[in-house]
Amino acid sequence: MQKGKRNDDGLSAAARKQRDAEIMQQKHQQTLRTILSYYCWCH
Repeated sequence: MQKGKRNDDGLSAAARKQRDAEIMQQKHQQTLRTILSYYCWCH
């Protein structure tokens, strides 16, 4: 085991891209919820 290597090196590039896309989507949805809640509080 080399130090500094990410432990997702076992994943294929496609699997890593898929996971990153899911994480980005979750962050996007969380951001939208935050904006919506602010919007509701302000109106």
